[in-house]
Amino acid sequence: MNKKHGWKIREPNGQIPETSEVYRILRLPDVFAWISNGRRTQNKHRSNVVHSIKDRNGFGHLKKYFVAEHLFSLLKLGFHRTGSWELADLGFKVVVASRRLSFRANCNSTLSPLRTTMTWLLQHLPSPCCSRSSSYDVNSDAEMGEHTVETVTKRVNLVTRHHQEMVDDGNLPSNVSSRIWPEPGTYINDGEHQYRLTKTIVPVQNGHHDANHEGSAMASAFEKNQFAILILVFQVIFFVLFGLFATYATDAMPSGNESTNYVNSKYPLFQDVHVMIFVGFGFLMTFLKRYGFSAVSINMLLACFTIEWGMLVRGFLSDTFAHTGVFTISIEDLLTADFAAAVILITMGCMLGKLSPSQYVIMALIETPVAIGIEHVVVHVFHVNDVGGSMIVHVFGAYFGLALSRVFYKKEYIGHENEGSTYHTDIFAMIGALFLWLFWPSFNAAPADPEDARHRAILNTYLSMVASVMATFLMSFLVNKHRHIDMVHIANSTLAGGVAIGTNANVILSPLHALLVGFFAGCLSVVGYQYITPFMANKLKMHDTCGVHNLHGMPGVVAGLTSVLFALVYDPALYGSTYGKIYKATEHGRDHTTQALYQLAGLGLVLGSSLLSGAITGVILKLKVWNQVRDKEYYADGDYFHTPDDYDFTTRIISNIDHVEVTEHTKLKEAV
Repeated sequence: MNKKHGWKIREPNGQIPETSEVYRILRLPDVFAWISNGRRTQNKHRSNVVHSIKDRNGFGHLKKYFVAEHLFSLLKLGFHRTGSWELADLGFKVVVASRRLSFRANCNSTLSPLRTTMTWLLQHLPSPCCSRSSSYDVNSDAEMGEHTVETVTKRVNLVTRHHQEMVDDGNLPSNVSSRIWPEPGTYINDGEHQYRLTKTIVPVQNGHHDANHEGSAMASAFEKNQFAILILVFQVIFFVLFGLFATYATDAMPSGNESTNYVNSKYPLFQDVHVMIFVGFGFLMTFLKRYGFSAVSINMLLACFTIEWGMLVRGFLSDTFAHTGVFTISIEDLLTADFAAAVILITMGCMLGKLSPSQYVIMALIETPVAIGIEHVVVHVFHVNDVGGSMIVHVFGAYFGLALSRVFYKKEYIGHENEGSTYHTDIFAMIGALFLWLFWPSFNAAPADPEDARHRAILNTYLSMVASVMATFLMSFLVNKHRHIDMVHIANSTLAGGVAIGTNANVILSPLHALLVGFFAGCLSVVGYQYITPFMANKLKMHDTCGVHNLHGMPGVVAGLTSVLFALVYDPALYGSTYGKIYKATEHGRDHTTQALYQLAGLGLVLGSSLLSGAITGVILKLKVWNQVRDKEYYADGDYFHTPDDYDFTTRIISNIDHVEVTEHTKLKEAV
């Protein structure tokens, strides 16, 4: 087998020596023969195109792999999307029916489909020696020989940047080619071993190529099983720590006092928050057309990981642990564990599609204790009121993610082919948004105390979110030059009111104030999605996949700043004896002006600590020891999930088809 020196490979799981030889094999003449004749090439060397497109049932059953890889993606032919994808220049039509893609020739074609195809390619592909297209024509089947095939091959190589090395065979019919290619696929030779890669090498602008591979010689056992090792190790550690230091609260034990067991009053609020974490956040992130599995399942994994880890960290910081050496678990602890999970999931939204499962777990491992530690300082040292967690949950999670994104920034993030939604993925995202919208009053009210403050938190959150919806529809319509409503705004900015009111949900005494806060937050969020997010990605190099800066970050800052305002303008006498329950330090002599300054200091601490810790975490996650996402697989499930057969068709191919003709047609001949 002849070998052609290729390019240096940047591997996600290790570096291949620079002396490695890389070459890609594709039987181009066989592809054209299949298009023209609807059967395998008649020669003793059976066509390996069958293997490369993962179909062994003959031309009549060609599936998505053929069209996707060998036409739409690889050859980059300029198809004319007229009618039902009729390619008049090529003399055949693409028909999509029952999830199967097939070709059929037009009867009125003056040339055979093979000659027509070759002629079209020669006319439209740029010549290797010049930028203009050639007018080379093929007048007979006899001319469809070695020279024509090699000319087309060179031009395809020029367009796709792939190099295909041919070897002599001499056993093919003269009207196809007197040369064939070896086994289709991509190979690497490092001088000692030869590897066959299982996925196509994809060229990128910096001259490197990413690739998947198989074989222990290419990756260590730790790299291949890293995710499972991390999960197992951390779970065993959790087993040990819970066994040594955790116990249930007295109310949950057989000897507990029934009069103080408030599970019936707390559990409904906790369950609302629980639904928000697993259904709301999970489905809100399913908008990416090729990342649905990861969005829902990694969301679930990180939430459960953080619940366990957060309970331990918060337990070690509790007064009970300081005095007894153990910490207790109650319904309230389940609630605060969900709050800790929300921090991680907000950060996940910023980095959605750009981290491997292993990196997500390490991110949660680092961020959870930092977030809970900052929360402890803000709430228990500064005595800041942040009942809905707008600062300690939303601001921290958002700006931690932005700093992490800045460290991870790659220009490939922007405009990536997988970064986008489809009609049905946006609908799934709206399911998550609706669950969040419905249950957000419980999120803000559950930690509130006393009962009148909890009641007030529900009312304020409800009104704020209603106003936020009105503002979102208004602004989404106005910022679009075509006066269209954007579903990105509807699924996200409608929730901004819940974030912006969170810190003050138990403070605000006027319905008007709640409505104004929500309306302003909705307007700001839409402006953020429309103008600020592109600016941050292009100028500040902070790519925010879900736009968490607009849903959580800026509205959270609004909550922090308005908490300063409301602490100043509301007379403490209006709250009576409950004022000290809201602002606990006022029971020890702090006045409302000083409390306002502490509210501002708390916001500043959260912002600064989240940015610093996020940047440090980014440096840690970029270490080569962790599995990295390949550039081609950003925002895609394929590398880490077992996907169904229709994965490529439903998530990539069909999203690029403008029109589908479903017709009954005669099935082409089966393979001979």
